[in-house]
Amino acid sequence: MLQHLKTLSPEDLRLRFGAFMTVTAIEQYVQHIDFSHDIVFGIFGRDMELIGMAHLALDRDHHYAELGLSVEPAHRGHGYGLALLSRGKLGAITRG
Repeated sequence: MLQHLKTLSPEDLRLRFGAFMTVTAIEQYVQHIDFSHDIVFGIFGRDMELIGMAHLALDRDHHYAELGLSVEPAHRGHGYGLALLSRGKLGAITRG
């Protein structure tokens, strides 16, 4: 996930996170994903490299959810972003 996020341009990272992100901030973000609570979806290329990802972060009471997603520029225009958005929405709905 870290490698995928590091391939994104500063503008893509700004759009993904809503703010400018340093490499250190990206590393901390990845290290602090709570896999026992949050949901992460990935799309992998033929070489099994992560080309798109979505992170669904749920608050502890399941009243709110935040979905962040990204697709590498070379793989855009194939519906991967929509697939990640749809899957994230379904994940939020199934968890209330």
